[in-house]
Amino acid sequence: MADAISASSKRGDAAGLAQLARTGFYKEVHVKSPGAHGVPSMITARAHLVEAGVRLDNMIRGMCVTFGYRPGVGWGKAFIARIMQASHIPGLAKRSLGY
Repeated sequence: MADAISASSKRGDAAGLAQLARTGFYKEVHVKSPGAHGVPSMITARAHLVEAGVRLDNMIRGMCVTFGYRPGVGWGKAFIARIMQASHIPGLAKRSLGY
C-alpha cells in the first residue's frame, strides 16, 4: 500500500497547489483576525482563574472542617476575615499559614 502512494516534495507540492489555483479547484475559507481570537482567549483564561479560586476556597473550607470550624457561605474579603478569626484554633495559627 505504501508503494502506491507517491513521495511528495516541496517542488511537487508547489506545482500541485499552482495547478489547483489555475483550475479553480479550491474553496476559499474565512480566517478569523487575531483580534477575534483575543476575546475568547481572555474569557477562557478568566474562567480558569475563577475555577482555581473556587478550588482554593473549597480546600481551605475542607481543612477548617477537619478542625471543627465551618466558615459559612461567601467568598472574598468576608471569607478571608472569617478564616483569620479562626486562627485561635490549634493548627490554624498564623505561623502555620506562613504569615
